[in-house]
Amino acid sequence: MTALSTPDSFTHWIVTLLDVEDSQDLRKTHGPAHRAYAATIEDRIVLAGPTYAEDDVTMNGSVFVVNFETREEVEAFVAADPFVLNRVYESWTIVLFKNAWPYQG
Repeated sequence: MTALSTPDSFTHWIVTLLDVEDSQDLRKTHGPAHRAYAATIEDRIVLAGPTYAEDDVTMNGSVFVVNFETREEVEAFVAADPFVLNRVYESWTIVLFKNAWPYQG
């Protein structure tokens, strides 16, 4: 498998997920299952983590950059996430991404 962050990789996907309003209790309840699920694909995760409201305290979503061959694989990964199954997230987007850094001119 190619290194996940190589500039010539066309298989990176940015997944941006937005929480439902007042999701903090849901996040606490389902967080361990969500993290365990993410760990099942740890070799495909380039980066991942929560996003925050401007107060720098309240989590309000998540971002994953993952390496899958197809959009369908990413959609299947997202659909089976415990945060999706338990309605922590209200919506998400999936965007194909090509890493261009460091710039190769």
